[in-house]
Formats: sequence, structure tokens, C-alpha cells
Amino acid sequence: MTVNFSELLEAFEFVNSGGGGENTAYLCKETGKIYWHSDWADDVEELPDDVEDSGRYIPSRTSANSISANRWC
Repeated sequence: MTVNFSELLEAFEFVNSGGGGENTAYLCKETGKIYWHSDWADDVEELPDDVEDSGRYIPSRTSANSISANRWC
């Protein structure tokens, strides 16, 4: 898969801008497309029905205690 670095960085910053897991981004392993989700705003586009499938998507989120929970880096 090919991922645009600036899109990856933007998603990383988005995820880390929220407190305690409010923002999540999902990276599709097949296409490299990033899907965004926030607990505080409507999604820009609808998340895929299978977004929780760890075989297909990698979630990037923070925990309340640490940004080390981010799995993309």
C-alpha cells in the first residue's frame, strides 16, 4: 500500500489533538486511505461498516494516559 506522508502526518496530529481517545483515524491496509472519526463532530465521510476489522484497518488513537498508544509510528 502507498500512503501520502502529509496525509499520515495530518491524521496523526488530528488524533493527538483530542483528549483521551476523542479522535480516531483508521488506515486501510489495502488502499492506504485514511478515515477520520471524532466523538465531537460528524464524520466528514461515513466510516466503512467493517472499520473495526483489524485485518483490514489499523486504528490510530490516543489513550487518556499516553500518546504511545498510537500504532502508526
